[in-house]
Amino acid sequence: FTFSYDNPERITYIYSVNDDKWTRLQQGKNEITFSHMPPGVYHFRVKALDNKSESDIREFVVLIHPAWYF
Repeated sequence: FTFSYDNPERITYIYSVNDDKWTRLQQGKNEITFSHMPPGVYHFRVKALDNKSESDIREFVVLIHPAWYF
């Protein structure tokens, strides 16, 4: 199965951080912002949904170091 990205406004993304609950983004939105996250390792999981199917889960590991000035 391959997604058609001809109409990205039809795609809905859902994500989870560190195996927390899945959060659904507004349909057609493809970006999120995190702020004020403490230092640590975060496992960011995301998948795409359209009206017919869903993609495989993709996982990214993000390491946030403490600020150098502390």
